[in-house]
Amino acid sequence: MANASEGRSLHVQLLDAIACKLLHTPFIRESFTHGLSCHFSQPGCHGSPEANLDRVWQKMVAFWKLHPCPDHFLHMKLSMFVSLEDPHDKFPCLSGRAIETKNLLPALASVWKEYAERGNPAHDTVGWGLAQSIAMDQILDRYPDVDKLPDAEGIAYRDAAYNYARAQSACASHFNRQHGGSLMIFDITAKTHWMLHGADNALFLNPRLSWNYSGEDFMGKTKVLQASCCRGNSAGHSCNKFAEKYGCALHFTFKELGL
Repeated sequence: MANASEGRSLHVQLLDAIACKLLHTPFIRESFTHGLSCHFSQPGCHGSPEANLDRVWQKMVAFWKLHPCPDHFLHMKLSMFVSLEDPHDKFPCLSGRAIETKNLLPALASVWKEYAERGNPAHDTVGWGLAQSIAMDQILDRYPDVDKLPDAEGIAYRDAAYNYARAQSACASHFNRQHGGSLMIFDITAKTHWMLHGADNALFLNPRLSWNYSGEDFMGKTKVLQASCCRGNSAGHSCNKFAEKYGCALHFTFKELGL
């Protein structure tokens, strides 16, 4: 593991898994996909963005009735993922919990498949990218209690992650070419890059070891700690300082508990 992860410490690997696949990257990706459903011409979705979103939402509700899951969005409105004043130029950000976003994917992919224009490369690529993201989640769902994924599954997870990123990159290039490079849709972010580091590490460490669906609110507390480590430090050094402080806090907490 150390040889394969040369140059990256363990705490950075774990932060990759927490910050990327489970939170930021899917949020952005599904925001963009919803943006397509609501703000771009799509067969079967004609009318105002609000009317288009309502049609897409009703289809997703019907999907969840056929495929029940306990944690999914209970409603959806445009302001939850896009700026109403400037939907094309402001960076999208889906408002919701990580588990809600995860469970949104299969429903959204089903609706996308129904409305996508047959033979349209951009539409096909979006659908393919959604399928790759779903595949990543399904692999981890099959192995909730292991520290290391089976070799074949670790490779499959890594391949799905890279295919997911390729789809995002292809869509970003497509829509930027169509709109003179000014449309912020499917744009690659640092979180996507870090997600791929986490996918590489999945060959050695199950990403589930560091996900935090049940403790997502804890992220708000770690932001305060991280902010205290940033002044006078580079990005890399601030992460090291964060890990040192957090490690000390865990030590004292465990000591108080007699562990």
